Amino acid sequence: MPQSAYPRQCRGFSCAAVQDVAIAVFDRHGAAGLERRMRHGMAIPMADVDDHARNGSGVSGGSGGNGGNGAGSPAGWGELDQLMLGSGPVEDFLAKTACLAAAVIEPPAHCGITFQHGNRPMTVAHSDPRAAAVDESQYERAEGPCLQAMFTGKPVVVSDLATELRWPHYTERALNEHGVRSSLSLPLLVDGASTGALNLYCSDVAAFGQVERAHAQAFAQHVGAALTVLLREARHAQLDDDLRRALASRAVIDQAIGILMAQQHCDADTAFGLLRAASQHRNRKLREVATDLVAGISGVPPQPGPFREPN
Repeated sequence: MPQSAYPRQCRGFSCAAVQDVAIAVFDRHGAAGLERRMRHGMAIPMADVDDHARNGSGVSGGSGGNGGNGAGSPAGWGELDQLMLGSGPVEDFLAKTACLAAAVIEPPAHCGITFQHGNRPMTVAHSDPRAAAVDESQYERAEGPCLQAMFTGKPVVVSDLATELRWPHYTERALNEHGVRSSLSLPLLVDGASTGALNLYCSDVAAFGQVERAHAQAFAQHVGAALTVLLREARHAQLDDDLRRALASRAVIDQAIGILMAQQHCDADTAFGLLRAASQHRNRKLREVATDLVAGISGVPPQPGPFREPN
């Protein structure tokens, strides 16, 4: 995004430094705090920022740059930030990012985004079917620029596939079946580790010169920073969901224990033992047995009530 949209301490720093700042703010203030600061260019308490985040270096340049209009601020950063701040699921963010990259990075290219899923690489998003096909032509024999960029964490440039010797099987398919002549694959760093690659494919020879590579690398670094924050937020949300489900389950079980205590004139421990014995005998989860018991007495499924955040 334009440097003027960053919190004040971040302007002029490298993308890696901005990522450090974003992570620090997210960890301390949560997603809402990060969004508020990014939207309004608010200052960040320096206690939130590691010292090295203010001294990073990278293709985005330093404070002596050109005010956010050079290689460090490629077209599309503003749109990318809006995708992150208004995003739903991570997969939606990635799908829109692939289309955005194909549209705003020069020269116009086909864009695929590769991530490792278990032990297998997968194209998780693409701007068009050709990008997906070129990506996937590399997976069968585990060779190609996108895999090399993802596994090594370094950009991979192909100037002319007609003279390329590094990946013969991939080269033949990409050149003859899909008309690719040059490409640029950039690692996506999430939490500091290379876990994916943003791949750009073009039908022109030597399409990605030094300036184009700098713009694309800055864009990829920005995507990595956004993904780091989004995935951390998703993990936090998953923990919240797990807690809510656990509390809802506990509420239903407590209701069932209360019913058994009234029916059997016993204490809570004895009632819980009866409920657990029924669960084991029927080979069903404890919550399911409790749900059936409550529903059988009340005539309606149990309603544990809304979860309320603790003060």
